[in-house]
Amino acid sequence: LAACGLKVPMISGRGLGMTGGTLVKLESIPGFRVQMSKDEITDILETVGCCIVGQTAKICPADKVMYKARDVTGTVGCQGLIVSSIISKKVAEGISCLVLDVKWGLGSYNGDLQNAEVLAKSLSEVANSLGVKTKAVLSHMNHPLGHAVGNSLEVIEAVNCLQGGGPSDLRELVCLQGGILLQEAQLVATREEGARMLAESLDNGSAAQKFAQMLHAQGVDKVTVARLLNMDCNNNETVLPTAKYVTHLVSSECGYVECIHAGAVARLAGSLGAGRSNPEDSLDHSVGVLLRKSPGDMIKEGEIWGEVHHNTPYKPSQQILDALSVVPTRDTIIPRISKVVE
Repeated sequence: LAACGLKVPMISGRGLGMTGGTLVKLESIPGFRVQMSKDEITDILETVGCCIVGQTAKICPADKVMYKARDVTGTVGCQGLIVSSIISKKVAEGISCLVLDVKWGLGSYNGDLQNAEVLAKSLSEVANSLGVKTKAVLSHMNHPLGHAVGNSLEVIEAVNCLQGGGPSDLRELVCLQGGILLQEAQLVATREEGARMLAESLDNGSAAQKFAQMLHAQGVDKVTVARLLNMDCNNNETVLPTAKYVTHLVSSECGYVECIHAGAVARLAGSLGAGRSNPEDSLDHSVGVLLRKSPGDMIKEGEIWGEVHHNTPYKPSQQILDALSVVPTRDTIIPRISKVVE
């Protein structure tokens, strides 16, 4: 969005529930600072056009306290707390337009599409009443978005997307949501035109360059930034934390992938250290799960469908092996994007 001409401040959190949040993922990058003063945030927005920071003593201080409490009191999925947490940060940012990605499905606290739509409408109504033009995109999490689940692993995937690659479902969601926001900000006439503009920024390198500028402005040295933008999943050792071990998950049957249970994969990543159960728990940025198969793909008995990246002894449980659902014939794949709540 910043590469397309918008000023985009983002106040985020470290993590809720099964996996690390946006800030935890970015803290995988050596030197990245999430705690910035108001003056620093303003300066970065003026010079770079975007920043991703945490709550401060002056910006959403109560949400910072509530965020930790929700993580360990079983209230991550409480609708009222979700609405207040998200919208308080967005209003504090001083933004004029907002697009929300509201999840539903096996890897979401919302459960079914109906519950997600109720939450989306509540979020939109509150935000609009406070002067922020808001729309919400409902997208399912029956299967993990993209291929990576974990902190460093998701950073690698995000960088690939910023450089015009990455999984198709991730790119589709990014372009749709960005297109809506560009339309709301009146930079384009239609969301389709906005989606094309955003896709062009991914393909021509301008989005990746803007990300590089933001990283440097938030404390990452230029050598690390350059290495990060020139890596892939196989040459990550000099940039991001890397797990000591990789254990393969293999299929016990032949057919077509119907689904890989997002909740089971997220719980596994969390148990390895990608998420936390208590505020004092230390997070492991290197661990997680990397999927090799997507819904609709053909799979053979004994073929690898996932990689578990871990630092402590691990043996695949029946629960994670059962996360892979295989059917004899290729079924219609549920679209990642379900609905846009206007």
